[in-house]
Amino acid sequence: MGEENMLKERDNIIPDFRKHAMTLSEKMICIYDLADDMVDNISGVLIVGVLLLLIYYLVHIPSLALLVSDYVKN
Repeated sequence: MGEENMLKERDNIIPDFRKHAMTLSEKMICIYDLADDMVDNISGVLIVGVLLLLIYYLVHIPSLALLVSDYVKN
């Protein structure tokens, strides 16, 4: 039962080209919209990843600088 509901929801979100009589231009627009959504999601993940790396390096670079300065003094 749960799987049937998931399939119905999927069919509502992503139209099945075999079930719907769509022209080629409508299919291309649909594919373009899906690709555009994927690019938005990927760019959002990349932005978050870059911010996390920046925070990581801002936290760890001062401690690395202290280690290097201690090593140079000795």
